[in-house]
Parts: sequence; C-alpha cells; structure tokens
Amino acid sequence: MAGVPRLSSIAVAAIVLLGLGATATFATVAWWVETSYGVSVSARDDVEWTLWVPNPGNPMPWTTVGTVAVAGAMTTPYGTLLNLTGRGSADVRFSTGGIGFGSGAFDLAPPVNLSGRQGQWPNGTYAVWRHTSDSAANLSVASGLGFHAARLDESWNCGGSGFVGYLREGWNLLPIRFGDCLGLVSSVPGLIPAALLVPGTVLAVVVRRRGRLERERTGFSPEDASAPRHGRG
Repeated sequence: MAGVPRLSSIAVAAIVLLGLGATATFATVAWWVETSYGVSVSARDDVEWTLWVPNPGNPMPWTTVGTVAVAGAMTTPYGTLLNLTGRGSADVRFSTGGIGFGSGAFDLAPPVNLSGRQGQWPNGTYAVWRHTSDSAANLSVASGLGFHAARLDESWNCGGSGFVGYLREGWNLLPIRFGDCLGLVSSVPGLIPAALLVPGTVLAVVVRRRGRLERERTGFSPEDASAPRHGRG
C-alpha cells in the first residue's frame, strides 16, 4: 500500500501564505453591506397602542424587542404605511444585508424609500398615526435609517435620517431628522494581499524547482523518496 506523500515545511508555508493572500484579496474587493430601518416607541407599560408608521418600501426581515407586532400595511392618505401594534415601550428593526462587488459601497445598498414623506429636509415631515388605550398618555416615537458597509481597507457608517417626536391621537406630521455618514479609509490593509501573495509565490516556485532538480538527479521527487516502499516477501 503506497504511503501518503509528505509536504516539506516550505511547501506548507507556501500553501498557507497563498491561502491567506487569496482571502485577504477577497476581503479587499468585496463589500459587506447592510441597510436598516428602526422604530422605537416609548410609553407606559400599561398603555396599548396602534401606530401607522412609514414603510421602508422593500421587503425586509425584522426583529423586535418588547411587546410589539408588525400587523401588515395600511393604505392611507399619506401612502402605504406599516401597522404596528404593541404595549408599553418596544422596538422594531428591519434590516437586510449581503456581499457585493464594486468601486462604491453606496451603489450596492438596497434602496430604502420611506413612505409618508412630505417635502425635504429641513422642512419636510413624515406622517404617523396614533391610537392608544389612554388618549392622555405620553407616547413618543423615534426612527432612523442606517447604512453600514465595510471591506478590508474601507468602511462607512451612516445614520440619523428618519423622524422623532411625541404623538397625539390621530395624525401627526413629524419633522425629518438630519442624517450623516462617517467614512474610514486606510491604504495599509490594502497592502496585506501583496505581503502574503508575493512570498507565498516565491516559496511555491522554490518548491517546484527543488522537486524538478530532485527528479532530474534521482528520478524521484522528494515526496516519492519519503513514501515507504513495499516489496514482495
């Protein structure tokens, strides 16, 4: 039975460096992109409420904190709004993400166009409807759009844009919140793929040449020579 060929330490080092270099190259050119839309409600624990809030426009999975449910969409004079029902303070976060390739991260982000918008910042508003079990209870809502994109040598974080305010019973027009972005760019991580691929390629060439020279000298490769031989008894 033939033995399993053993790799030299140089060959192992070449494989490791080339593998890490390929991974670093992928991390340099591929973006991880996530967009999100969050709605946070603050109310007394005993207050039950129904809110119609702006719809993100695209189907997005969501997570919740507290007692709250996403009960479908409602057609209103301000467009199609989301129907949220809950009790006390609660949060809903819609998000979607994935990997993409391109020179600009913002071109890869799924668009989030909130419904119920009237006008533009700084004078624009979003429409929100409220109904509660206690019309005199204080209830506030805060919402924001988020965007995160990252690769090995660049990252972007954007947030803030949305709406915020205290709600009265019935329709409310809440002011649009100002949003901004923070970007970080570094040239050092972009050099990592070359720092791994160049020595890995050099070691791979060395291993190949050593193997060829050994075969020319003995007729066997180093791996062949290290494999146990079996003769007839």
